[in-house]
Amino acid sequence: MYTDGSWVNTGLFANKVWADSTVNSKRQVLVEGVSTGITAPRGRGQRFALIRVGNENGFVAEAKFTFLCKRNVADAHDEICGDIYEKWFTEQLLPSLPNYSVIIMDNGSYHSGKLEVLPRSNWRKDDIRLWSENKHIPVE
Repeated sequence: MYTDGSWVNTGLFANKVWADSTVNSKRQVLVEGVSTGITAPRGRGQRFALIRVGNENGFVAEAKFTFLCKRNVADAHDEICGDIYEKWFTEQLLPSLPNYSVIIMDNGSYHSGKLEVLPRSNWRKDDIRLWSENKHIPVE
């Protein structure tokens, strides 16, 4: 099974539009002042993120994951965090796959997460001490 995510912007396409079938060329548009139809505004409107899983036999309908993006980010993948992805993966995707399925995914940041935050050099001394004590690591 292959899985990947993408997004769709609601402003990319018009639902219905009248088309003038008598327009035959760009020159005719210029000379007669007619229109070739409306153009959908690019990058406008709400954005939906989606993740799908499928193979040569089609998509797994029970494992669809679609949601409305709330933030205005350049990449809709930034809307998906590891916790949300893990919940979808374990509660929706895995139960809907046949036994012994193989899942192939890219290296999206939300596909992997840290089980625990480790101390960094910019942590305060008291925070490192507390973390160490919680792990039963002796601190002087």
